[in-house]
Amino acid sequence: MRWVAWALLLGACTAAEPAVPARLAITTALVDAELYVDAHPRGPLVDGIVLELDPGPHVLEARRARTVVARKVVQVRSGDRRTEALDERPFRGREVPRGARRRD
Repeated sequence: MRWVAWALLLGACTAAEPAVPARLAITTALVDAELYVDAHPRGPLVDGIVLELDPGPHVLEARRARTVVARKVVQVRSGDRRTEALDERPFRGREVPRGARRRD
């Protein structure tokens, strides 16, 4: 019986903390673009937009008329609060990190 109490206590002490969403602010000079996160539309891209993202890798894209004009891969941790720039630039191939899901 005593070992059951110790096992319960040990399990309570080692339980993982719940993941806290990260807050990511995006700065951009792009106009008339739509924001996509992991290939899901998030609406118009405006300078200073703040996203709440689950911890892990994410692909940010700006699209105009279904054409990707900017792409950035970010890795966020639980509780992160930071700013990333998303500006028009040429990109090479697939810039998708391991673990990120991309749906075109």
